[in-house]
Amino acid sequence: MPSDRKVKLILVLGALAPLALVVWSVISVAPSAARLPDGSTLQVLAVSAGQAKFSTEKWWHQPVRRVLPARFQSLVPPTVTYSSVGPADSITVYFQIRRNSKSTALNPMRAAAAVDDSGFRFPTQRRWLTLGTWPGKQVHGIILEAFPRRQRRFTLCFVDPNSQTLATLRVPNPIYRRFPQWTPDRLPITRTNGRMTLTLTKLTEESFSLDERWIRPEWQMETAEPAWQRTLPTPAQFVDVTGNRGPFLSPREHAWKMKVLVARERREDFGPDERFRLERLLVPEAAVFEPLDFTTNVLGINFTVFGLGRSGRLVISNQLTRTMLPLNPKETLGWSSVLDAHNAGGTNGWECWASARPFIVLEASGVKTNDEITLWLSDSDGREIKLDDSKGFYGRSGPPGRRLYARSFSVLPGTQWISLEIVVNRNLEFEFLIDPAEIRK
Repeated sequence: MPSDRKVKLILVLGALAPLALVVWSVISVAPSAARLPDGSTLQVLAVSAGQAKFSTEKWWHQPVRRVLPARFQSLVPPTVTYSSVGPADSITVYFQIRRNSKSTALNPMRAAAAVDDSGFRFPTQRRWLTLGTWPGKQVHGIILEAFPRRQRRFTLCFVDPNSQTLATLRVPNPIYRRFPQWTPDRLPITRTNGRMTLTLTKLTEESFSLDERWIRPEWQMETAEPAWQRTLPTPAQFVDVTGNRGPFLSPREHAWKMKVLVARERREDFGPDERFRLERLLVPEAAVFEPLDFTTNVLGINFTVFGLGRSGRLVISNQLTRTMLPLNPKETLGWSSVLDAHNAGGTNGWECWASARPFIVLEASGVKTNDEITLWLSDSDGREIKLDDSKGFYGRSGPPGRRLYARSFSVLPGTQWISLEIVVNRNLEFEFLIDPAEIRK
């Protein structure tokens, strides 16, 4: 190396020495942390509200990257940047796990539960995020929709698949504020919407464990319409005035809002104005998409049945152009999408449905919150064709109420034609304000 290059290198290293000391002091700081059973260290990095942006980048990362030679760039820690996908009233806790060098077991944590200062444990939250993995370190996040919103800080229990606590840490509440109180009604509580009268007569707490508690309501139902006489309310969901939601909330709240839907399940209970049917639809060959582009309107919902495909990958570009490609054996089945973030209407980009079996794709616009779209298929002999267990529903960007459906199914060898029936199940919604003190153990 020429002497002038040696001199320059010495000067650069000399200038970086003070900075290196500062960097070392920053990354060696040990804030409050918890130790996991395998000896790994758990440390909370940040807590964000709603969909706020989170980043592990420090103030010194970019200046150091600009001056370090390429071979030394790895000395700067990798950066994780993420915007939470949780609801606007949720919070996301970001944390890192530093692995014990002697530990070989995989980390069993995939959930967490918030605990308030009285010891009440909120329902376990399982919206787990893995944001980065490096030798000896992992960065994760957990989205919390139920936690002590009235407290400035609360305890967060990290749990294993059996809901056993592995570690606890105190975390700040970024949305702390004072909340009002709801005034509950007293049992029995009666609600009506014209078609049905529903009376809530009793509430009983049921549980399998501390993290598996729910409320069993008892009902009295009255309706003069035969189509609604063989129905039952769906499992109740609860919301409190602070924004928490789940199957069981804090008994410290004066009232919980209880929401239930009453839905029909029998095919014969739906009238002709709630359904439409398409006959003799051709089942295509593998890697082929057979377009239909049939449109109709049911109860104010605009339907477009795009068509049927078989064993392939359907790509919908800009919500218009459709291309069918052969299926890659390593490809993940189901929905995937890439949308143009600079397009306000959300119409640019592509959406993809990959299936190893025959499938049908349709779009519904103008769907209300409580509407369910049900599909029935049958072959040319009238035998029902079982659809996959997944609803195959994709929340498409753009105007509210737009949904894109794709459902896979299996057919018997030699089946060439199928029939499709689509039903709009418009559920009845009821709300009750209950007093947690009236829940029987």
